This record gives sequence, structure tokens and C-alpha cells, in this order.
Amino acid sequence: MMAQLCFEYAENRFSGTEIAGICERFQEVLADDIHKYYTRGSWKDKNYAGRLAQILKINREIQRTIRQLRDKTHVARTLDILTVDFSHPEMFIDSGCK
Repeated sequence: MMAQLCFEYAENRFSGTEIAGICERFQEVLADDIHKYYTRGSWKDKNYAGRLAQILKINREIQRTIRQLRDKTHVARTLDILTVDFSHPEMFIDSGCK
């Protein structure tokens, strides 16, 4: 799940570049692997679609939470009511905290 989130984010962040293409290929590999895992013999009769829906729901919730936090941080910085210093600010370029 985390790999898919990271690759999707990187693909969007670097759209139109070689990095985006690489991330898309990694996501395809992940999708193929999870499909093979859940459709092999021992899992075949289980609820594959339900499990996949749960994974996607969790990923959507994580993305929604990140967007909400980014919006709140932007408002707080605009109104100058939040000041945060980071030891390595380059790690937070896209987090909404500058």
C-alpha cells in the first residue's frame, strides 16, 4: 500500500518527466503482483474484490488526510499563526510545511 502511495505521489509530482514513467511502470508491476497473489489457487475462492476495495479505501483515506493537513497548514502560515522549524527542511518540500 505504501509503495503504491509513494509511486502515485511521485508520478503526479514529476508528471511529464522520465520519473513519472518509471513510477507508472512500478505501479503496474505492483498491481500485477497483487493480482497474481490473490488469484493463485489458495486465494481463488476468497473475496479478492473486497480485499482490493479495502486496500484502495485505506489509500484514499491517507491521501485525503494529507490534503486536509496541507490545506490547514497553508491557512495557518498565511495568517502567520504557525511557525515550524525543521532540522532538514528539504524533507518537507511537498508536505505543506515550508
